[in-house]
Amino acid sequence: MKNVLFVFMILFLCSSCEKPIFNPNKPDNQFEEDKVYVRVVNELDIPMENVIVNGLEFGDLAAGQTSRYLSEDDLVVYHFENLSVQAMVNEENYYSNCIGVCGTPPIPTYTYESGVLTLKVMSENSKDWNCLEIEQIEEEAVETSAGWSE
Repeated sequence: MKNVLFVFMILFLCSSCEKPIFNPNKPDNQFEEDKVYVRVVNELDIPMENVIVNGLEFGDLAAGQTSRYLSEDDLVVYHFENLSVQAMVNEENYYSNCIGVCGTPPIPTYTYESGVLTLKVMSENSKDWNCLEIEQIEEEAVETSAGWSE
């Protein structure tokens, strides 16, 4: 009987010492307020390779797969207000911001300072520009600031 009591006491002490593990893929976790969290959902019927969003490297995503969240202190976007997805699809480079931009500096900048975003890749168009159509969803409030490059 003493052995059983001793085992329960050890189990209780060990379980009370555990620290929670931060996993931003679980909806009940708290995100740090001063970071930007991004994940990508591949809604294409084909895989995407080497997925990158404004410097955040997500690797390969199978058809229908959702990536883990990656975070950064802030993300700066030039010319466009939305984040940019680039990936290899069918061994060709594809980009989400496909509109040509002309002009000289200063150019508009958008800085994502905090928040949680999901980027859904909806379709790809290989006819002219190798464009990815994305939907940018704010999962939690996103703070941005606009400015001009030098």
